[in-house]
Amino acid sequence: MSVVIGGQRLDTPFESVCWLDDAKLAPRVTHASPRTRRVRAIVLHTTSGKLGPVRPGFKASTRAEVEAHYQTSTTRAVSWDGCVDTDGLLVWQNDPVSQFTWHATSENPLSIGIELVQDDDGSLYDGQLQTVVKIVDFLTERLRIQRQIPWVGTGIPRGVRPRLDEHGTVQGANVVGVVTHFQITANRGPGDTVVPFDYLARAGYEKFDLDAGDDLAMWKARQRAVCGFVGGDVDGVPLDKTCAALEAKGYAHGLWVSR
Repeated sequence: MSVVIGGQRLDTPFESVCWLDDAKLAPRVTHASPRTRRVRAIVLHTTSGKLGPVRPGFKASTRAEVEAHYQTSTTRAVSWDGCVDTDGLLVWQNDPVSQFTWHATSENPLSIGIELVQDDDGSLYDGQLQTVVKIVDFLTERLRIQRQIPWVGTGIPRGVRPRLDEHGTVQGANVVGVVTHFQITANRGPGDTVVPFDYLARAGYEKFDLDAGDDLAMWKARQRAVCGFVGGDVDGVPLDKTCAALEAKGYAHGLWVSR
């Protein structure tokens, strides 16, 4: 099966379905806006927002299909790009290069949104989460998003980060990587979403303290030392020009972290 990115139908190394595969199973999203700014972040969400246990393996489910039909039929102003079920299936409903979905307030024009199906008690599944890592690997490669996550001290920051705050002055414009909804919007709980970041960290995604600006400082150093940038090109925000320079230096897909 496949996903659609930039008008291309792409086969995936995980189970997936999009509207070109099965329009009944994965109808194309109906609530979206034209994309005018480069995608620089992936925002992870969970369906219940609860912080529950991680259970072994997978769980058979059709919840992602139900969620897919909900977001195309509801009158609420809500949508997302893809949903990962407890059986590991990604239901993909949007081309994130052509339009953005409505999943994370001010961060919407800069990001894509991925929902994770949970049980009612907040449970996620180990197989599902391992698949999430594969999905994020695939998306960061295709969209050239650096593989990095927010981290403070020994753990994932729980609560709104100033640089991501929907009411802040920056509103995520200088944040690149994978983030959570509850780091953007105050009315979300830590179950939305903490656990997948442990999996991303174990997979080698770089951990940066966003509040301290550690990511900006590190990328400014890399832009100078590795990319050869000077002047205004040294901004600490690794987007197209930085990715192109890294790729010219032998970094696959222009990404610092190879997977």
